Amino acid sequence: MKHNPLSTPMATLYAEGRHTFIELVPDGGARLDALFHTVPALGELAVGVVYGHLHARPGLDPRLREAVSFAAIVASGMVGPPLSVHLKTGLASGLAPGEMTEVLLQASAFAGFPGQ
Repeated sequence: MKHNPLSTPMATLYAEGRHTFIELVPDGGARLDALFHTVPALGELAVGVVYGHLHARPGLDPRLREAVSFAAIVASGMVGPPLSVHLKTGLASGLAPGEMTEVLLQASAFAGFPGQ
């Protein structure tokens, strides 16, 4: 029996996650393709888990979920695509620019300041 990767649970999560990301980020499909061009399987995993599974969970609304994600990214010192992507998805999820600034400042005060 031939395995069809398009029918796996991970493929379903990836498709749902990609749809969610594209709704949140202008030109999101192209951004994902460029971001995970070298290792597409990493993109499938990351997008499937974060936007396919976690964003669908009922425990947090999308706005608070993105504030937590943004704070974790700042706390871990990530810069570049993770920071810019979650800045965009945070704003698209309803966080105001001033709230994003406050999340950055609050997380930085406890975790240290992000690199330049």
